[in-house]
Amino acid sequence: MNERIVMVRQELKLTSGTLLASGAYGTTTSMTMANQTNERYAGVRLFANVADFAAGSAPALSFRVDGQDPVSGNWATLLSTVALVATSTVMFTIHPNVTAVAGQATPQFLPGTWRVVPIQAVNTSISLTCSLGFELIP
Repeated sequence: MNERIVMVRQELKLTSGTLLASGAYGTTTSMTMANQTNERYAGVRLFANVADFAAGSAPALSFRVDGQDPVSGNWATLLSTVALVATSTVMFTIHPNVTAVAGQATPQFLPGTWRVVPIQAVNTSISLTCSLGFELIP
């Protein structure tokens, strides 16, 4: 049995991709992301990169990661991230082996269907340049 577990772990490799392509987002361009399917990974790392906020604005951008209940189809929050208020690149993690850090990491398994919802607060009429990448973690 232990050999089988080792073989499965060796077959899984880090898989990465783009959830939100780098671009300018504001009142006329929404930050929409498709639901994601997870067939066998334990967790995910998200990389949020905010490259530019509109001059003179006081924005706050955060993300909410949801998991879908396979029976009802309802969504449950896995992680609500800290607000990004300046240009920066920040990593958020969902994985059963991480230590909980409010707004940055949660020790949970990534469910079969998950999504990331961007939340732009404070001043929603501003534009910002950002991207969101991911790595699925075995």
